[in-house]
Amino acid sequence: MKTRKTLVLSAGHLSVRTSRFLSRTKAVDWPVPGGQYSDMGFFFHVVDENGVGPDFVPRDLFDVLEYARNGGFTYVLMEAGAGVCPELTFYGRHGIASELEANHLYKRSTQRELDAKKAQEAFEALGASAEFSASDGDLSSRINAVVAGLLEHVSSNMDNSMSLLQEDVQHLADLAALSTAIPNRAPEDYPESRSALQLAQQRVSELTGALELSDEGEEARVYEALGEANYRLDLALAEM
Repeated sequence: MKTRKTLVLSAGHLSVRTSRFLSRTKAVDWPVPGGQYSDMGFFFHVVDENGVGPDFVPRDLFDVLEYARNGGFTYVLMEAGAGVCPELTFYGRHGIASELEANHLYKRSTQRELDAKKAQEAFEALGASAEFSASDGDLSSRINAVVAGLLEHVSSNMDNSMSLLQEDVQHLADLAALSTAIPNRAPEDYPESRSALQLAQQRVSELTGALELSDEGEEARVYEALGEANYRLDLALAEM
């Protein structure tokens, strides 16, 4: 496996004009491969030469990419809080730092909006199955089946079932999220599903406390999945 290096630099090495262009243009239309780095800066793949027309890279950005290439780097991460390189022009806080901190170009979604989006994605993904129905009986049976499988994997040899355990926990989180996105759902119409979610929450809580998971590899991912499942179950039960 080939190791590739990333150069981390202050976003202040970008001019106002370049930072504004990158902020307001979809990454697919950038003249160099890259993308927005959350609301903190930008990530680029180093290129060997500049282009023309739509592929022309602004001089300040190309200076950075050229510096990275000469240093043997494959990628460049530019963020507001990173270090300044004395060999490159520094535009200071008049560049991307102030552009991003103003946060008027990219309005963050609220937590509620993000949760609703997650629920809708889960509903669309699981609802694509021909066997799926949004009935109380179907949803509750699916939740109970996942919990049963989860407990089975826990009781078996953990070395061989860790990935299956993670898959079950993530599936449970999706089902919990899905339960809040069912169109025209009235809580009183889903008594069995609520009971199944309560049992699932209890089992997840028990497993989180009982399993001695390390903070590395597959065990760490299982622990993270348990946290996500518990969060989604809390939301689902609050609405059912």
